[in-house]
Amino acid sequence: MTQQKLVSKERVGAKVLKRHDPAKSPYERLVASSVLSAARQAALTRSRNRLRPAALQREIRALCAQLETLALAKAPAPYRPVNRAFNARRQAEGSS
Repeated sequence: MTQQKLVSKERVGAKVLKRHDPAKSPYERLVASSVLSAARQAALTRSRNRLRPAALQREIRALCAQLETLALAKAPAPYRPVNRAFNARRQAEGSS
């Protein structure tokens, strides 16, 4: 996913002017920084080319639907009445 990074902020009176660089993906920023060896860059490029965003999105949706089904099938917590006598006794002790 590409993002614009803030390059500078400049105040002109009450207005703040923000300047952004062109939108780039994290991969593009890493390659442009020239900190990678050629072998590591080639490996990252191969990994990036193997990604299939649409297939990943379908898998995420399927897993979310499965999680929702499991959550809805779970039995609700049992009802446990509140011990109101305990609370009344504590108030009576404190007011004496």
